[in-house]
Parts: sequence; C-alpha cells; structure tokens
Amino acid sequence: VAALHPADIYSVTAPTNFRWFLTGGADGIIRKWDTFASLNGKTPLTQAQRQGQVDSVTKSGVLLTSWSLHSSSSSSPSASGSSGKRAPLSPVYSLACHPEAVWALAGTGSGDIRLYTLRSDEGLLHATLPAGTSSSAMGEESREGHTGPVSVLTLSVDSSRCFSGSWDKGILEWDLNTGQIAQRYVGATSQVAVIQSQPTSEDSMHQDGSGPLLMNATVDGQVMLWDQRMAHFVGKYTPPDRVPPWLLSATWGADGQHIYVGRRNGTVEEWDVRGDRLVRSLRLPLQSGPVHHVHAMPSGRHLLCGSMDNLRLWDLQADHDDGDGMALGGGRLPPFRVLPGHHGGVIAGIIRDHEAKYVVSISGTRGWEGQGNRGCLLYDVQTVL
Repeated sequence: VAALHPADIYSVTAPTNFRWFLTGGADGIIRKWDTFASLNGKTPLTQAQRQGQVDSVTKSGVLLTSWSLHSSSSSSPSASGSSGKRAPLSPVYSLACHPEAVWALAGTGSGDIRLYTLRSDEGLLHATLPAGTSSSAMGEESREGHTGPVSVLTLSVDSSRCFSGSWDKGILEWDLNTGQIAQRYVGATSQVAVIQSQPTSEDSMHQDGSGPLLMNATVDGQVMLWDQRMAHFVGKYTPPDRVPPWLLSATWGADGQHIYVGRRNGTVEEWDVRGDRLVRSLRLPLQSGPVHHVHAMPSGRHLLCGSMDNLRLWDLQADHDDGDGMALGGGRLPPFRVLPGHHGGVIAGIIRDHEAKYVVSISGTRGWEGQGNRGCLLYDVQTVL
C-alpha cells in the first residue's frame, strides 16, 4: 500500500494500537492516515500513480484528515481570517504521538514544539513548547528552548516527558505537565539525528524503552549514552578507523544491550553496551550506498536496514553463522531479504506496531543530504516458522 505525498516525508509516528499513523514533511502538512482501512481497502492507484512503484504496490492509502504546521504561534490568524497575519508553513521535522492518540507533538524549523489534539477538535493547537534565542541580552547562551529545527521527538513510557533534539546540538527533556525544561543533556557535537531510551526485557516488544540509559546520535558519527535519571554522560562510541564520520540513524537492539549504527560506507555496526566494544560490522552489497536508517525488530533476530537502493530485513543470526555473510559462493543464501517497494531514495523513518505485524516506511531527506522519492509504504508482515 502506498500513501501518496506531494513532497518529501520527514517524520512518521503512530499510537500503540496502530489504528492510525501520522506523517509530516517538507510541505508543512501533518496528515493522519487510517492504517487498517488502507491495508484492507480496495482503492487502487491510478496508472500515473503506479509509475515508479513495484508490481506488488497496487493500493492507495486512506487519508482521514490533515492540518498545517506554522513556524510561529505569535502571528496566528484571527477567528474571522480577515485580520492577523498567517505565519509561514514550517517543514514537519519530527513527530511524536501519545500512546492512546489523545495528542501529538510536532517539531518546527524555528525550534518550537507544537501540541495538537487528535481525537476531539482534531488538529487543534493546544500548547507550544517555545523556541529559544541564540543569545540573551547579556550575550550569554539562552536557557530557553531550541534555536534550530527540532529533528527528533521521543516520549517517555508514561508520556509525561518528552526528549527533543535539534540542529542546534541541543538535547532537552521537557515536563509535559508544566511545559518547562526538566533537564538538559550537554555535549552533543553536531546536529542530533536520533534519541532513544533503552529497552528492557519487560518492554522489548515495545518501541519506547523504560531503561535508565538514553542514547543519542549525531550526524558527525558520534553515539552517546546518558543516565537519564540525572542527565549524566556515561559513554560514547566513535566511528572506527577508516569509517567516515557520518550517521543518520542508530537504534537499540530489542534486548537493550546492543546498539546498531548505520554508516556512509554501507555497513551497520553492532556495539555491545555492557562490554563497551564493537562486536562486528554487517556489510551490505557495495551498490547499496549509505545506510540511512536502521530499525530493530522485537524478536531480536532481525534488523531493518534502509539504503538508497532498497529496504533489507537482515537476519542477525544468519550473518553471525556465516561470518561476513556476503560470501555467496557454495550455495549459501545472503543473510538478508529485500523488501520490495523503496528504491532510489533516502529512507527517513520506519515505525512498526508492538508485535511487528505492520511496518510503515517513509522516504525523505529530513532537511539533510540526499534525495527522497516521497514514498510512504505500508507492509503487512507475515510470520514464517
């Protein structure tokens, strides 16, 4: 199923039941889609819409509603629409959804974070976590919010806190009950690309972890670990020798003891958190290009790897058994399976439900490098024993 968009898609999120999912992108529009109506529906793509799609993608996603994301709340239009100046649209750099789809957060290009309701008064702006300023009147660093695009939004398990990362290298923890900054994580060396809480054995089936460690990754290739109870820095993983200092995606393994990092040279690194060491590097085919997105499946055995050429489901156990996994001689099968759909575009994000029955992937640059193909694909995952 293809959910068609007119522009690059930067962000995607969904509630726990996965009944709906939200997308946002370069056009400044937040769209709400019906997951199951899309998967079970029979609305076909037109002949023109099928251009560039694989043969198995034949149905169109069901769009429920949409609303605009503006870059400044101070210049919102009046109720009549005749007075007041409408603020310009902002690309939707990041999204986060309440587990029960009560509300959603959206990150703007100006540094604001907007809270919209999803059930009643759908798309109504209820609160804004304000942006900061680059400097105060005394020339000191501002103690307010972000000063650049908010590239990452991640909710805590109880949805009372939100972690945000920005192009200004800032990582903030917000108290959503008060709208105030609870903690600051100081030390990121570049634009923040990823923020994830550590999964535990109890919630390994879930995407939002409840462990004490917070992982963030920046586009210069650094992966940092924090004790989120006190915002203390506890560790850092840097690119190994002869590996380009570049990163757009990293993810925790399902057990919360490993971190997987996608690199520009077509490899995915596996780091052991307890042993503080690089375990191995999974090497994709040479023509695949940079690894723009990685996403761990709840089984702990499979890893989704998004490259320029396509999306692969990597069998981590098969790769371990086969050494480097890429020597295909002697009748050995490759340690991954290509998922048909994406081709020739940066994969900006992947989400799934808690049981990994449904997967949504999006294509877009997130305002960084490369080229997206404006694709949003829904996969119905079938378990094969």
